[in-house]
Amino acid sequence: MAAGVAGPARLHILRFGPDGHPTSRIPWALRDDTDVLAVGDVVFFPELLSGAGEFEGLSFVVPAAIASVARTDCALALVWSDVEGLVFPQPVITLLRSGPAQCAPATEPAAHAQDDSKLHFDPAVLERQYAPAAAKVLQLQGGLSLADILGSASAVDDFWAAPDIQSPPRHGSRTPPHVTVSNEHVAFVLDIQSCHVEKTWTFAAG
Repeated sequence: MAAGVAGPARLHILRFGPDGHPTSRIPWALRDDTDVLAVGDVVFFPELLSGAGEFEGLSFVVPAAIASVARTDCALALVWSDVEGLVFPQPVITLLRSGPAQCAPATEPAAHAQDDSKLHFDPAVLERQYAPAAAKVLQLQGGLSLADILGSASAVDDFWAAPDIQSPPRHGSRTPPHVTVSNEHVAFVLDIQSCHVEKTWTFAAG
């Protein structure tokens, strides 16, 4: 597992192997003995696009510990954007605030963690880290842009000024399937060696 989050996220286009893939959007444990992926990377799976939304195949590589993926054989995990819009999962915020070397399972209550992330996180970090990869993912889908999705260039500026961040479930509430991070729900391990890395993009800072 190479260290990441040093600059704009790399984007990997992956194709699934013959074993296929699940449709669940809970975090996937990620086995990568080849070090193809690094913490902070973005992974896009074109085969997951069903027509429901442009970000359906978009995922982020984070340490398994902060995604609550309890597997000793998997140091990484994939967490997902929303289907219809660019939404950043809480583990991504934890990663960027703490740095990959300091990421560890949270010990504070989820509600407190949510408030803390929104009060003390600089949204400009998300734009610097992930805007190039997000733009490329849309470009690959018929030349779309974030302005096309949001309606205007000014709407894009408004989005990056206050990006959409997935809220953790409140204590005692029923967790929607796409944000469940409980260990008992981890049902799939993606082995990178079974996939085909179609292309990797590296983006310049600035």
